[in-house]
Amino acid sequence: MSSNPMFNPAPLAGRLSQDGEVQLRLATLLQSDTSPWGVPAYLFDIVLDEARAGTLSLRIGDSAGALFYAGHVGYAVFEDFRGRGLALTAVKAVMPLAVEHGLSPLWFTCEPQNAASIKIIESLAAVLVETVDLPATYDSYARGERQKRRYRLDP
Repeated sequence: MSSNPMFNPAPLAGRLSQDGEVQLRLATLLQSDTSPWGVPAYLFDIVLDEARAGTLSLRIGDSAGALFYAGHVGYAVFEDFRGRGLALTAVKAVMPLAVEHGLSPLWFTCEPQNAASIKIIESLAAVLVETVDLPATYDSYARGERQKRRYRLDP
């Protein structure tokens, strides 16, 4: 990984900005001390036809939270925009930035019952490595999550 874990994403803006009508727009950069994952992170909005359709985060680092529970990449597509392939398009668009930061392998996680995320992650050719139990101290445990499937992708 780069010795400078955060850098200006402007050189990559062209690669991240569009895939047809889908765009990734940088919302904010988090340093490790302000990041809920304990590592620097890019937070993007997924935009479709100028409407905010979801979010994507790229976590730059290998904390236990990022590696085992959150993954390097996280995404959410708002209900009205689901079923259009936006998450897959957004993940593919952010992969050059992940590689630029030296994230290899790239880790993805999802809840075992989240069929949509499983389909997205497996369509990237990520390989299921294991299912892990969440510690009671992890934030999503309070929301009822108990396990995460961990996938490895070698970009």
